[in-house]
Amino acid sequence: MGSITYDFLSDSVLFDSREIDNLYKSLTDSQLENILNDYRSYCLSNIEDLTKEVIDNKSSLKILSSIEEMPYETLKQGALYFDQFVIYDPLFQKSTPRRQATDVMSEYLGFQKHKIDRKKIAETAKLLKSITPMIAANFVKILPLSKPFEPPKDIPLNLPINYYADELPKELMLYCRERAIIKSMKQVEKGWQILDEQDLTPGLFVTFQDIESNKGMIYNYFHQEFERTEDPNKFRVKMKLADYPMDKNVWKTWVFQSVNSSAKAIVDKIYLENLIANELKATYLTADLFTANLLT
Repeated sequence: MGSITYDFLSDSVLFDSREIDNLYKSLTDSQLENILNDYRSYCLSNIEDLTKEVIDNKSSLKILSSIEEMPYETLKQGALYFDQFVIYDPLFQKSTPRRQATDVMSEYLGFQKHKIDRKKIAETAKLLKSITPMIAANFVKILPLSKPFEPPKDIPLNLPINYYADELPKELMLYCRERAIIKSMKQVEKGWQILDEQDLTPGLFVTFQDIESNKGMIYNYFHQEFERTEDPNKFRVKMKLADYPMDKNVWKTWVFQSVNSSAKAIVDKIYLENLIANELKATYLTADLFTANLLT
């Protein structure tokens, strides 16, 4: 049966073997981004039919995977146990639109300017081409599952009541806090470096035990100054990265809030993935103990 997404890809330069081997050198960055945007629009405009392709499979051995970067070998092994494997569309993930606010903030913090990752796109296209027989056999289905987790167009303004401590039921928040791994980050020449020890820096990396090592959330502490404007419904905010070393009590409170915020984010993601799996009438698959034990 195949997939609607492959109707697009089979005629796209993204699947051209010579272009893949040459990392799409015949295309400018702008042209490559436009092609990815076209693919993104195509997926979203066909989301109902893509979802129906999965729901129409009534098998009780249908799996929705939470693994965002699915290895080829895992898919091959899955064929021995499952009737259908629903995974994150890895190419759709590369089409996440850039946000002006994010670009400005990244530049201020000293991160490298955004540059399209041709090597990663080529590797993704190779993977999708290699699983074409699995797609044709209706075993693997790719869906734009990353869409609900993309950052909002505008930066939200949240009020951290009680430092987000009450954002989850107590037992779930305690579960996350007990497994939180907090590392400081210091600013270096090209961005930020994660330290092995904790220090009073205005940068944090928060992750949790028993999840993929590359999964985590970055936080920076800013001093904020609010100014009135002539419009009573608007105000102006000035922000400045805090100096090192931060006040110890302020830093500890910020760490507490950041762990709570990270806990809320990871539990929400797991919860939403399970809702999607339920909608697709699929069983939820996870590869990490943190999620498995949380669900238990």
